[in-house]
Amino acid sequence: MLIICPSCSKKYIVNIGHFRKDDQKVCCAQCRHIWVIHSPLKIKSEEDKVEPELKKEPVKNDPISGRPVRIQLPAIIQTKYKKNNRLLSITLGSIAVLFAVSLIIFGRSLIITTFPFTNKIYSYFNLAINGAGLVITDISVSPISGQQTNIIKARIVNLTHQKISIPPIRVIATDSKTGQWLQDWTFRPENKDVEKLESVAIEIPSYNMNLDNNIYILLEFTSGI
Repeated sequence: MLIICPSCSKKYIVNIGHFRKDDQKVCCAQCRHIWVIHSPLKIKSEEDKVEPELKKEPVKNDPISGRPVRIQLPAIIQTKYKKNNRLLSITLGSIAVLFAVSLIIFGRSLIITTFPFTNKIYSYFNLAINGAGLVITDISVSPISGQQTNIIKARIVNLTHQKISIPPIRVIATDSKTGQWLQDWTFRPENKDVEKLESVAIEIPSYNMNLDNNIYILLEFTSGI
């Protein structure tokens, strides 16, 4: 136990076993000041008597039966914590579900390309993507000999490990300078399949449209939606 002289502030560490149960006088060895200290044993004994009284929980009478009802304060705090924790879990769970659904819908092109069999699953929900796993590259325009029109050439690459049929292709012609739409049409290949990890060349007629250097051609598979 730490004892401090009130006169000179000299500090003493005394074993609690040296104290009596009653108050006693002590003398400072430095300044010879004498004062009375309360026995720590007596203080501890009084605290033990008061502590059970403090632990008593408030009691109220039930308005219907009139019997005393003990209020469980710790239980109320715990219930509130559980409710907040449950609400947080539901909120985080909802956010995770929304994120997963958004990824499945808007990222389905990548999913179908990686796992082609999932395109059949998407088709049940009208979310299938025509041409998933196929890429159109090497687009060029060449004149047709003896005619005033050109022919559009391109190559279709299969990035998957299964054979895929080429869906209808939409051709969009725009002005390369202004971006203004000029014409579009749909080209349907005649039962052409692309083997796994292979590519095929296609030719699309321009339907009497004179494609000069100022026209930009965009090819895309028609959407499955």
